[in-house]
Amino acid sequence: MIQTLYEQYGNRIQLYLYTLCSDFAAAEDLTQETFLKAMLDLPKDQDNLGAWLYTVARRLCLTRIKRDKWEQPLQDAEAQGNRKWPGGR
Repeated sequence: MIQTLYEQYGNRIQLYLYTLCSDFAAAEDLTQETFLKAMLDLPKDQDNLGAWLYTVARRLCLTRIKRDKWEQPLQDAEAQGNRKWPGGR
């Protein structure tokens, strides 16, 4: 079932994710996460699995974008905290 879904939607989901995040590597990772979630939590109502996959993909992408926005300032602050002050302090 998952293999069939991946064959049918894999490339389209990856392209959709690339348009959202503008990062090919992130789009590949998020595509894998999308289909992993499908493997673990496939809904019982299978009328519109394509729409469900796109929704999962979009939510995963938005979560990653939010996480990255928070992590970058923390990484910048840590980098500044590791600098030595002039005069050896």
